[in-house]
Amino acid sequence: TLHAAFDGLPAQRIHGDCHGGNIVIHRGEVSGFIDLDHLQIGPPIYDLGHYLADEVKNQLADPPELWLRHFHLVVEGYRAESSLGAAEIAALWPSMIFSQLLFVSWFLRHHNPEATERNIAVLAWIYEREREIRGGLAALGRDTVVHVAVAPGRLAARLADEARRLEELRGRRADGAGVGVRQETIGTKDD
Repeated sequence: TLHAAFDGLPAQRIHGDCHGGNIVIHRGEVSGFIDLDHLQIGPPIYDLGHYLADEVKNQLADPPELWLRHFHLVVEGYRAESSLGAAEIAALWPSMIFSQLLFVSWFLRHHNPEATERNIAVLAWIYEREREIRGGLAALGRDTVVHVAVAPGRLAARLADEARRLEELRGRRADGAGVGVRQETIGTKDD
């Protein structure tokens, strides 16, 4: 069950609505998060699963290989910043399913058929690719706790490069549109 996937995982304050539109990028690096009205205590893996499930919405029309490549880079990037135990890695796919069930429920209650259908399509996409997603995570789950040595600046640059490659593969300009991370310029008078 979904509950069993989260049982025993470490809990802390999490965003609860972690998606590209709520991530602030400054000079190519994550500088913060917005829309903090869903803050709660829960397993941090939920935020990663929520983000990855939301990324599917942006890439439904693309070949699955593109999203799966992006998926692995995001997980690698997360691991560069925070350790992931085997139980957390095993809970990633269920957290993606859980996130989409919440979205479907929310949009149904708010009588938004278009968003409901889109989120049902995402839920089906994730469900149908369980084997591919879990298979890619299996190698990660072999280590009890894994730390990857990547400097945070390099991580942001790597994710930005991947976003540009994804856009090029889609045949669009590499300006950050549609890659799931809203890029903004935030500065002070001195910048």
